Amino acid sequence: MQGVTQPRQAAPYGGRRFVRFPRLAPDFGITYSRMHIDRLEKLGRFPKRVPLGENSVAGLEDEIIAWQDERIAARDRPPEPEPAEAA
Repeated sequence: MQGVTQPRQAAPYGGRRFVRFPRLAPDFGITYSRMHIDRLEKLGRFPKRVPLGENSVAGLEDEIIAWQDERIAARDRPPEPEPAEAA
């Protein structure tokens, strides 16, 4: 299947890895624009970035993997039943 990336495991040594924006698509298959990621982050629907310097930010790899896992779990959950209307 073209365009599908293999899931990556978190750092094997127990450390944390920073992920810069250009690595989101090739390493995680996340092809959102910077603007869309910013919107999702502000809504609390994407992991917050960590400031690395004056003009540099990155996400944490384990948080991005957890976000992907949550999206997969949401897909696999049965739909919520609609509330019955009060008569």
